[in-house]
Amino acid sequence: AAENEELRSAIVFRDVSVVQQVILDRKVPVETVEFESASADELARLRAMILDIPYDLEWDSLLTVVSVGMAERRLICIVACRIAFDEARMRGYLARLMGLLARRYPSDTSLADWADLFEMGMERDREEQGAATRRERPGLPDIGKGVRPEICVYSENVGPKVVFVHTGNTGSEAYYRLAARIADRVSFSVIEPYNLYHPDEAVYGIDNIAARYVSILRRHQPEGPYILGGWCYGGMVAHEMACQLEAAGEDVRHLFMLDSHAVDSTDLRKMSASFHSVVTREYFETSPLFADLREMGMLEAVVNNAAHVSEDMMSHVPSHFHGNVTYFKPMVIPAGVEGDNRRYWERMMKFNAGNYEKYCDADRLKIVKTPHEHDLMMDDASLDVIVPVLLKDIEDAG
Repeated sequence: AAENEELRSAIVFRDVSVVQQVILDRKVPVETVEFESASADELARLRAMILDIPYDLEWDSLLTVVSVGMAERRLICIVACRIAFDEARMRGYLARLMGLLARRYPSDTSLADWADLFEMGMERDREEQGAATRRERPGLPDIGKGVRPEICVYSENVGPKVVFVHTGNTGSEAYYRLAARIADRVSFSVIEPYNLYHPDEAVYGIDNIAARYVSILRRHQPEGPYILGGWCYGGMVAHEMACQLEAAGEDVRHLFMLDSHAVDSTDLRKMSASFHSVVTREYFETSPLFADLREMGMLEAVVNNAAHVSEDMMSHVPSHFHGNVTYFKPMVIPAGVEGDNRRYWERMMKFNAGNYEKYCDADRLKIVKTPHEHDLMMDDASLDVIVPVLLKDIEDAG
C-alpha cells in the first residue's frame, strides 16, 4: 500500500514535490479470477482483462493484485499502471515484494532467488545512474546553502498581498500548487517554519509562535490591510496572528482557514493525542514529502519539531477573531483511518468549521465544502473549489 501511494502521488503531481501525506494503510485491491485451464486462449483472455482495467490516476490504486486460478495452479499477478513504472522502478518494487514474501514463506527458496535476481538488476540500475544529482523541485527554496529565509515570496505584483503560514511539518513548498494558480492575481507569500530551521531558538506555544510570525509579517509588510491564511496547523497560527493584529488595532481584512481544528476540551485532546501518535518516525523516514529534508540531514529536526507541533496544537485554546473568515471544510474522512483516529475525524466533521466556529463571528464566517480529504486539499479537485472562492473573497476585501 505504501508503494502504491508513493506511485499515485508521483503520478498525480508529476515532476514536482509531493504535497499530500502518503496514506500508508490505504488498501491495494485484490481480484480473484478462476479459469478452467491454462490454455493459450485463457491466458489471452486474462491478458485482455488486465489490460482493460481503467485507471483514475488521482484516486485509483496504481497497483492491483490478481489471484489467478488455472486448474490446479494458482498464480499471483501484480498489475501496475504502465504510466507509473519504468523498468528500474518495477525491478525495485519486485525486489522489495519478493523480499517480503521470502520472509513470510521461508520454506519457498525460489522467492529468495527471485529477490536476489531483482536486487542484481537494481545494482545495475544504480551503476548506470552514477552520481546523478538530485533534481531541484519548483517552489522549494534551497535550504542546503546558508540560512533559509523567514518567508518565501512566490509572487509580487500590484495585486493584494496574501500571506499564508506553513503547515505543521512542511514549509512553503506545501502551497506551490495554490501559488501557481493565484500568482498572477495576488502577491502571495508563505511564512517558513521558524522552529524547524532555528531549533536552538525554538518558540513553543501557538500564541508565542503567532507573535513571532506577526513580527516576520510586519518586516515583510509594514502596513495593513492584512490577508492571512493557512492549512491545518497553519490555519491555527494564522487565526491567532489575526487575533493579535486585531487587538493591536491593525486591519485584518480576511482570514482563510483550510481545515484547521480547535482542540479545546479534554475528550478532543485525548482523541487528538491518539491521532497524532500514528504519525511515527517511520512516516518521516519514508514519506516522499520529506525527501528533500532527509537528503539535507534534517530528519531528526523534522521528527523533533513534529512532536512540539502536536503538543502545541493540543494545548492551544483559540482567542476570538471578529473579522471575515472563509473556512474550507473537506467532506471526506481520510482513507484508512480506524478506531480512535476515525472517531476523531468523525467528531471534527460534526463541527461546522473544525470547532473554530466558536472563535469567529457567526455572521462573518463563511464555510465552503471541498470534495476531498484533509491531506488532499492542495490537489486539483480541491483547488478547483478553493481558488475561485479565495480570489473572490480577496477581491471583495478590497
